[in-house]
Amino acid sequence: MIKLRFINYLKISCLTLILLLIPKNLLSLDSATVNNLSLNQELISNNNLTEQLNQGKLYYQNGQYNSAIQTWEILLPTFQETGDILNYSLTLRYLASAYNQLGELIKADQLINLSLNQLEMITEDSTEKNQILAQVLTLKGKLELTQGKGETALNTWQKAEEIYILLHNQTGILGSKINQAQAYQSLGMYLNAKDILTEIKDVLRQETDISFKIIGLKNLGTAYYLLGKLKEAEETLTEALNLAENNNYSEISGINLSLGNIYLERSKQSEKSQVNVIIKQASEYYQKAIDHTEDLTIKLKAELNLLNLISHHQNLLILDTNELITNIESQINQLNLSRFSIETKVNFAQRLMDIKPINYQLKTAQILAQAMTESQQLQDQPSSAYTMGILGKLYYENGQIDQGLQLTENALKIAQGINTPYIIASLQIQLGKIYQEKGDKNKAISTYTTAVQTLQILRKDLVSDNPNLQFSFRENVEPVYRQLVELLLENPRQDHLRQARQIIEDLQIAELDNFFKDACLNKQIIENIDPDAAVIYPIILPHSLAVIVSLPDQPLLYHQIALTQEEIEQKFINLRTKINPFSPNQELLKISQELYQIMIAPIEQNLQDNNIKTLAFVLDGVMRNVPMSILHDGEKYLIEKYSIALTPGLQLLEPKSLDVENLRLLLGALSKSTLTFDSLPNVQIEVEQITQQNPNEVLLNEEFTDENLQTLIRQLPYPVIHLATHGQFSSNIDETFIVSWNKIIGVTALEEIIKGRDFSQSTPIEMLVLSACQTASGDERAALGLAGIAVRSGARSTLASLWSISDNSTAKLMVEFYKNLNNPNLNKAEALRQAQLTLLYSPAYKKPYYWSSFVLIGNWL
Repeated sequence: MIKLRFINYLKISCLTLILLLIPKNLLSLDSATVNNLSLNQELISNNNLTEQLNQGKLYYQNGQYNSAIQTWEILLPTFQETGDILNYSLTLRYLASAYNQLGELIKADQLINLSLNQLEMITEDSTEKNQILAQVLTLKGKLELTQGKGETALNTWQKAEEIYILLHNQTGILGSKINQAQAYQSLGMYLNAKDILTEIKDVLRQETDISFKIIGLKNLGTAYYLLGKLKEAEETLTEALNLAENNNYSEISGINLSLGNIYLERSKQSEKSQVNVIIKQASEYYQKAIDHTEDLTIKLKAELNLLNLISHHQNLLILDTNELITNIESQINQLNLSRFSIETKVNFAQRLMDIKPINYQLKTAQILAQAMTESQQLQDQPSSAYTMGILGKLYYENGQIDQGLQLTENALKIAQGINTPYIIASLQIQLGKIYQEKGDKNKAISTYTTAVQTLQILRKDLVSDNPNLQFSFRENVEPVYRQLVELLLENPRQDHLRQARQIIEDLQIAELDNFFKDACLNKQIIENIDPDAAVIYPIILPHSLAVIVSLPDQPLLYHQIALTQEEIEQKFINLRTKINPFSPNQELLKISQELYQIMIAPIEQNLQDNNIKTLAFVLDGVMRNVPMSILHDGEKYLIEKYSIALTPGLQLLEPKSLDVENLRLLLGALSKSTLTFDSLPNVQIEVEQITQQNPNEVLLNEEFTDENLQTLIRQLPYPVIHLATHGQFSSNIDETFIVSWNKIIGVTALEEIIKGRDFSQSTPIEMLVLSACQTASGDERAALGLAGIAVRSGARSTLASLWSISDNSTAKLMVEFYKNLNNPNLNKAEALRQAQLTLLYSPAYKKPYYWSSFVLIGNWL
C-alpha cells in the first residue's frame, strides 16, 4: 500500500474563515450572471473608476469573488460622495451578486435591498435606471427563492419582466419567464410552470433571429433540466442542436455537453436493463462536445464527465482511459487561478479515485494538494473544506484511517464555522463511515443521525436535478438513511427501534420528494391511529430483512432474517412474475409461503394476542410491486385473516373515518380506444354496475376530457372520484400518468386537477379509485408512482390496481367493494377485503391474479 504524505503540507490550522458557499442551483437568465455585470459606460465618467469596475468584473469571471468584492467596495464611497446614485446602485448589485456566489446570503440580501432603495429615490424615469432596476429585481428574486420565498420571488420576477418589456429586451423577458416557471414549480403549481415554458417554446419557434433562437432554446432546455423535466430538456436541446449544426453556430459543443448531462442523469435514475444504451448515448454526446470546441471550459467539463462514465461503467465503454487522463491533466495545468480551477482539480481527483483497479493515489493526492494551495491563495474557505474532505476520503480509502479521520474532522470544523450545509452533509456522511470502519458504533450512529438532520434541512434543494448539488438521491441520500437504520438495529433496544422506525418514515418522504422533484409533503406524526391495527415496517438492508412492528399501546417488536438484499429482492420479483392466470398456483404458493414465514410468522402470535384485525404495511423498495394479500401461511392467504392497507408512512396519514352518508361518485371512464391506447370493453360493464348502487356523475369516453373532469371536481363535492382508464405507475414521474379521451394526464397535472376544487365549499375527497392502471414493466420501483399519486392527490385514500385485468373480474370486485363501502360497520380496508374474498371464493376467479390486483393506500378507516 502506498502511504500518502501530504497532511503537514496542508497547514490545516492556518486556514482563514471566509464566506458561506451555496450551490448554484437557481437559474437567473436576465442574460446570465456575467452578462449582467457588463458595464454601462455612459454611467461612468471617470476612466479610473471604469478600470476598477472592469477589474472587478474580471475577478468575478475568474471566480475570484473576494478580490472582486474588495475592488468594488473601494468604489462605493466615491459614488456616495458625488451623489452618483445610478453607479452606486449598480455597484451594490455587483457586490450582492459576488456575495451570493460566496453564499453570504444575509449580506447579499442587505446589499440588493439597499440598491433597490437607492433606485427608488430617483423619481425621473430613464433607460439607464430601468436597465439597472431590472437586473436588481432579477437578483432579488433569486435570493428570495433561495430563502424559500417562492411567491415573493414570483412577484419580483414579474416586475422584472414588465421592465424588460419596456426596454424591448427579449433576452431579459425570456429569462424572467424562465425564472417565473421555477418559482411556480417551487410553489407546487406545475401547470402554471408548464404553461410558461410551453409559451416560451412557442415564441422561440416563431423567432426569425437564428442566433437568439438557438441561445433561447439552449437556455430553455437548461431550465427544463434544472426543473427535473429531462424529456422536455432533451427535446428542446435537440432542436437547438439541429439549428446550431445547420447554421454552423458556435454553441454546438455546449449543447452537446448539456445533452450528455441529461443522459448521465438518466443513467442514475434508470433500471439496470436500460443503462447500457443510455451510457453509450451520453458518451457520444460528450465526445462530440470535445471534438467540436477549443473552449477549455467546455472541453474539460465534457472530458471529466466522460471519465466519470468510464469509472462507473468500464465494461460498457471502450476508450483509452490513459490518453483521456493525460489530456485532462495537461488542460488543467493551463487554467488560471480561480474557483473553477479548484473545482476542476477536485472533480478530476474524484474521478481518479473511482477508477478501479488501477491505482492513481499519488497522482490524486498531488492534484488535491495543489487544489488546497489554490484555495488558500484565494482565501476560499468553502473550497478548502471541500478539498480537504476529499483528501480525507482518499486517505481513508487507502487504509490510512486515522489520517483520513483527522482530515475529515478538520474539514468539518471549517465547514461548520462558515455554515456550508452541503459540504457539512457530505463530510458528516464520510465521518460516519470512518467511525463505523474504526468500530466506534456510538459515534457512527451520532454522526449519521446528524447527517440525516442536515439532509432534512436541505430537503427543498435535494429534490433538484441540478448537478452542481453533487447529491444523488439513490447514490448519496438513501444509503445514509439505510446505513443508520442498519447500525441502530444491530442493538435493537426500544429507543433504537423507535429511531429506526422514524428514519424509515423520513426515508419514505424523502423518496417521494425526490420522485416529485419538490418537497411539499407535510409531515404529521400520529400514534395509535387504529386500536385494531398493526403497522409493519419490513426494511431491506444489505445483509438482512429487518421487520419492525408497531402494535397499539405496546413496545415495538423486531425480528430479522439473514438474507442478502439481492436474495430478498429476487424473491419478491419472482413472486410478482408468478401472479398471472397461466402459472400453476403451486409455484406462487411456494414463494408466498416463504415470504410469509419471513415476515408474518414471527409475529403471528402477537397479532392474535392483541386481536389485530388490520395490517398496515409501510413497504420498502421492490416490495411495493407485490400485494401483501397473497402471502400464504400454508392454509390461508393473508387476506383471509386480516384487512390489509399500505401507507407511505404514518406521518402522511390523515386519521379520519369514512362518512358513508351521501356517498356520491364521480366516474371518469374509457371503454373505447383513444389516442394510442386500446379499448377497455369491460369498463363499460364496470361503470353500468357501479352506477346502479350510488348517486353519481359519469364522464364516459368522449365526455371524459381533462377539462370536463376539472370542471366537475371544482363545482360539486364528490367524496369518491373513480377513474376507470388506462394508466401507468412508474418510478419516473414523466412515465406516471392516466389517460383521458383527449390527452395523457401526468401525475402532477392530475394532482392540480383534483386539488383545484374549492375546499371551503366542498367536502374532502375520501377516496380516489384507479381501476385499470398498472405498474410499468421492468421497473422495480414502479409502485413509487402509485404512492406518489396517493399522497399528492389530496384524497384520504387511494384504491388502485397494480396490473390491469382484461375481463369482468374488476367489475365484480368494484361492485362488491362499493356495496361494502355503504355498510357503516365496515371500514375501507374491510370493504376491500370482503370484495376480494368474494372473488377468491368464486371458482372462476380464485387465482390471485384476479382478486389481489387492488391495493388500498392511505387511510384505511
